[in-house]
Amino acid sequence: MTAPTPVDPVRELWRAARWYVREVTGGSAYDRYLARHGRDDPGTPALDERAFWRQRIDGREGEPPQRCC
Repeated sequence: MTAPTPVDPVRELWRAARWYVREVTGGSAYDRYLARHGRDDPGTPALDERAFWRQRIDGREGEPPQRCC
């Protein structure tokens, strides 16, 4: 049985902070898109990152938010 590798707390803190910032800012959206695209549509080419962000922004700007009043 091998001893567990000690975890560097600074490295773990940096990893957690980076993950948090990417989630809050939407930086991980393209990574999630690639994972989903590879799983759901493996035969078609995925959008490159620039086209992905353009499509995402155009989708948000094209439809005004719906309100009940």
